[in-house]
Amino acid sequence: MAEPYWGVSVSRRWHLFARGPVRGFFGFGLAYKTESDALSVTRWDFASQFGIRVRLPGGRSAAELTIRHWSNGGVRLPNHGQDFATLTVRLDPGLRGLDGRD
Repeated sequence: MAEPYWGVSVSRRWHLFARGPVRGFFGFGLAYKTESDALSVTRWDFASQFGIRVRLPGGRSAAELTIRHWSNGGVRLPNHGQDFATLTVRLDPGLRGLDGRD
């Protein structure tokens, strides 16, 4: 079992397509994690992502499924990288006066 650690990434996203309430996107940026491990010996990594965002009925809430990859790009070996999926759900009942835009 791997020891847990914290990680954070910052990415720029580009929209690939939009069809009704569904949007596809690709992102690229940097990631930092508090520990290095056998998958990547560096704490700073490149972060890439591909995902689908779906606006739920009513326009204020959305669900997003994203496949992410963190890797140091071969700067130091070993560099197996890490792949993981994230599911994000934004529920906004409209109590704060927000409009339905992303």
